[in-house]
Amino acid sequence: MTNEEIHKKMAGLFTKATLRQVLPMLREGCTWHTLRSMYLQYVNLVYTHTMAINRLGKLCLGHFDENESVRYLSTRVDGVDEMRGRFGALDLAA
Repeated sequence: MTNEEIHKKMAGLFTKATLRQVLPMLREGCTWHTLRSMYLQYVNLVYTHTMAINRLGKLCLGHFDENESVRYLSTRVDGVDEMRGRFGALDLAA
């Protein structure tokens, strides 16, 4: 689906006010962009894969072009070593 089709389908479901009630971190100034960046970094660090990070971003974030993922690479996440230690590395089928 295109971004426009997705926006139409999801219209009204995730208003900013509703999201701020459900996700307190959004009240602190966290954005959807930051949340998607965090998700990409967790997948990158927890799963075993051989993909370049921008290709992984295309796969995980649903981008049409690998270059779109570059703007999601600035977030650093902590606690990944503990996750890998508890569950082991997970395999990501390409």
